[in-house]
Amino acid sequence: GRAIAAYETAIAALESPNAVHWIGANEYVQLAHLYFARNQYDMALRTLLRYTKRTDGRHVDPAATAFIERLRQLGVTEETL
Repeated sequence: GRAIAAYETAIAALESPNAVHWIGANEYVQLAHLYFARNQYDMALRTLLRYTKRTDGRHVDPAATAFIERLRQLGVTEETL
């Protein structure tokens, strides 16, 4: 739980318009893995969709795309959120 909270706080700070550093896919994918490990599949998908939204669907990291597909195979889709 504390790891998830720490990742959420870090990502929120880096998503800020005033952030100096750009946040990449790795942070989102790692957070999604933490949610997945806790069987919070909906939150894992929401996290990955948040990342893809930031990229406007362009140049999406293959690890994020593969994870989204894995969740879809498990029945977790945008429609089920």
